[in-house]
Amino acid sequence: MLGQHPQMFGLPEMRVFEVDSMREWWFRYGAGNADGDGLFRSVAEIVFGGQTPGTVRRAKEWVRQRCRLCQSAEVFDELGERLRPLRLVEKTPLEGVHEREIRQGLERRFRSSRQSFFIHLVRHPIDYCRSQLQHLRRMAEVAPDRQRVERRYAWVTDATTDPPTIDPQVLWLRVNQSIAEFLDRIPKSRWMRIRSESVLQDPDGFLVGASKWLGVRYDPLALDEMKHPERSPFACIGPINARWGSDPSFLSDPRLRTSRAGIAQCLNQALPWRKDGKGLTKPVRSLAMEFGYQ
Repeated sequence: MLGQHPQMFGLPEMRVFEVDSMREWWFRYGAGNADGDGLFRSVAEIVFGGQTPGTVRRAKEWVRQRCRLCQSAEVFDELGERLRPLRLVEKTPLEGVHEREIRQGLERRFRSSRQSFFIHLVRHPIDYCRSQLQHLRRMAEVAPDRQRVERRYAWVTDATTDPPTIDPQVLWLRVNQSIAEFLDRIPKSRWMRIRSESVLQDPDGFLVGASKWLGVRYDPLALDEMKHPERSPFACIGPINARWGSDPSFLSDPRLRTSRAGIAQCLNQALPWRKDGKGLTKPVRSLAMEFGYQ
């Protein structure tokens, strides 16, 4: 939504802040891995003027040429210079099997620009968990890659049980706790936290408030643009050699769906994906209540 603002430019999931160097990025995401599609599509669009199989091939070579000497943040800065005076909106999800990985990703984002603004968009842990489980199923169907699927399962595995249990609440806690601790260390003027359910219930209220905070216009035209994410050049399945770069379900139907605001979930309930009848852990419930959930 914010990426469609006339003074901003929304990027797909480029993952450039998940590693230090472009050499490491290429090893992890670039060599035949769908996780690299977001950066390839971005370069094709921004550098080569559009997204076609031909421009994606040129984009891949452009990225490969930067693997020897460039830090990953330098690629982000280079794309930003080409789009100036538009402000970049970077939305790669923060995930990982260790808190350290998530903290490092946040620090890289902060170091890239001390003028960055951070929006901590939170989601009810139960809805978040259901979404993660659905995403795991889609990954296996849409882009079968055993290593990618195994890595994501590792992120959502509760290793404290015997045998280990697939339970995405461990990832919800790991991610949100790491973000909350990071934000506590930077100026309050540089970040805001909002529940995704609140955005869907009152998109105009969120967009006006966020625009004022960011110092950009919030006239009716700007608000209308932000409520049409389907107008983004990345809001569709890409060329055959870089199809993804975002949630496949969004790419298949990229609309603002306020009907997804949903019904309030109770934090104290048995989790349908667990066979032992357990619910959310005390640390998860405690942090969710800090975020305003009941």
